[in-house]
Amino acid sequence: MKQFYTLITAFLLAHTICMAQPYGNEWIAFTSGQPLSTQQYFRIGIWQEGVYRVSYADMQNNGVPVTSWFSPDRFQIYANGKEQFIHVADVNADNIFGPGDYVEFYGKGTDGAYDRALYVNNEDQPNPYFSIYNDTASYFLTYSPFSTNNRRMPLLTDNNFGAYSPETYFISEQVKVYGGEYNIGWRDYNDIADNSFSEGEGFFIQ
Repeated sequence: MKQFYTLITAFLLAHTICMAQPYGNEWIAFTSGQPLSTQQYFRIGIWQEGVYRVSYADMQNNGVPVTSWFSPDRFQIYANGKEQFIHVADVNADNIFGPGDYVEFYGKGTDGAYDRALYVNNEDQPNPYFSIYNDTASYFLTYSPFSTNNRRMPLLTDNNFGAYSPETYFISEQVKVYGGEYNIGWRDYNDIADNSFSEGEGFFIQ
């Protein structure tokens, strides 16, 4: 009987731990007990690093309800579950998001950060800069009906460059990412590949 109680306790503990794990969608605004979000999210596919602009016309042409998304301070963009810093341009300073206004943000494509967990040993991932599955990252544009204290890029207007002393040197890091071919990883003596992700498997040959 003692062993039975021990088994039940272990099962309940394991169940509690499993139930406590996050789903990864905690950044999405849900009303308690409701299956649907209280906000709309529009996906923007980004595959190359750079600064991107989404104009009022872009939103209007792609089904964003711009007539109800009128307050510039309520715009948000999320990527990898985190709110991103954005710049919302209100060109005529009327505090209404309208024609000619736009949202700017910094974005980049995917890397191998999430693929790392697929390997039997995480350290066996050969290329952390190149995703096995997809080169396009998902950025989600949304409009919060509740929050106005959202992340914004600080605007710098200091152009008095002569007041600064030039640096004698700078350090730059450059990374060459190879993804021309896929290495299947470890094989056994019958030349059969392991069905799990093993050492050396991934994209890294030019």
